[in-house]
Amino acid sequence: MIKYQEKKFQRTSIVATKLGNEIIVPMQYNSKMDSALFEMWFEKCLLLYLEEGTTIVMDNASFHRKKQLYQIQFQPYFSSTIFF
Repeated sequence: MIKYQEKKFQRTSIVATKLGNEIIVPMQYNSKMDSALFEMWFEKCLLLYLEEGTTIVMDNASFHRKKQLYQIQFQPYFSSTIFF
C-alpha cells in the first residue's frame, strides 16, 4: 500500500456575477463561503453596481438566505428583483 503525504494548501475562491457576457464585481476570498460573507458581498458590492430594475437569479446554495437577501434588497436605496 502506498501512502501519500498529506499536503494542505490555502484555498482561494472567487464570488462574482455574470451580467450579459461580462463577469462583474468579482471578490476573492481565502475562507469558506458562508451567509455573512455572501450577504456582505451582495450588499456592499453587487447591489451597488447593478442598475435599478435589474433581475437577480440565484441557485439555492445554503448561504443564500432568502429572508436576509430580500430584506437587503428592499432597503430604500435598492430596487432589484431576486429569484431563487
